[in-house]
Amino acid sequence: MKKANQELSDIIVGFINPIAAFLVFTILPFNWAMSSVVLLPFLAGYFLGTQNKQSLLTRLIMMNALFFATALVALNGAIHLIIIPLAAMGATYLGIQFRQKEQKKMLFFQVGIYLLILVGTLKFAVPLFLEFTMWTDERFEAPKIQLAELDGSPIDQKTFEDKVLVLDFWATWCGPCIQEFPVLEKVHAHFAEHEDVLFYAVSSNVGRDTDEKVIEFINENNYQLHFVKDPDSKTYDEFGIYSIPQIYLIKNGEVIYNHSGYTSAEELESNLINRIEELLEE
Repeated sequence: MKKANQELSDIIVGFINPIAAFLVFTILPFNWAMSSVVLLPFLAGYFLGTQNKQSLLTRLIMMNALFFATALVALNGAIHLIIIPLAAMGATYLGIQFRQKEQKKMLFFQVGIYLLILVGTLKFAVPLFLEFTMWTDERFEAPKIQLAELDGSPIDQKTFEDKVLVLDFWATWCGPCIQEFPVLEKVHAHFAEHEDVLFYAVSSNVGRDTDEKVIEFINENNYQLHFVKDPDSKTYDEFGIYSIPQIYLIKNGEVIYNHSGYTSAEELESNLINRIEELLEE
């Protein structure tokens, strides 16, 4: 009976963790949310840590399996953000270990110290981690770019010559894409008077998107970005995109920088402006 209750409690925790994480990430900035999301798994491991009939690995899997599955779907291919469920599993492990050690006269304040170290590390290290993993600066020849205005009129390839071309691939159903728009608006406004910078927000009919949905979305919002479309998703396929949002910085037919995903923890605005200005000076 005890074993059944233990398994049930672990499964319940497995359901609660991703729900709580989702709520936290919709309310708090990413790095604070990342710090907060370790607290619940830690407490779950701590308060359930006395029930140690099963192996530690089995318990970690049961308490975090749904978290992993939910995260993989929600991350939409942004595998570098797997750090979120990994942090949850690590926090669960620490909680179990701390509870068992406390039963061996481990002082309670030590638990708090270790937890503060974990939370603090995540708070300040996550932005650096994202900066390292989300930007790619390996240059390669840009594939053929076939874009059109929203009315269907094609954009001449010659328009891109001798320009810094910024392509942002997005979709109406992509939450991070929408969250990224205010940042892109600021970057777009920063270079609005600069004739050598072209900034396109590119919609491809991937997932559940259609031209009608895209136009409806744009009309309902007051964004000042230059929205264009990718007819038949040809450019999307040529770039080999597997997740969005994706930003490409292109000059003279060469992809110079590529940015994958979006979180509020990263200093995207300043990073993007600095890279564009760097390309303008080349």
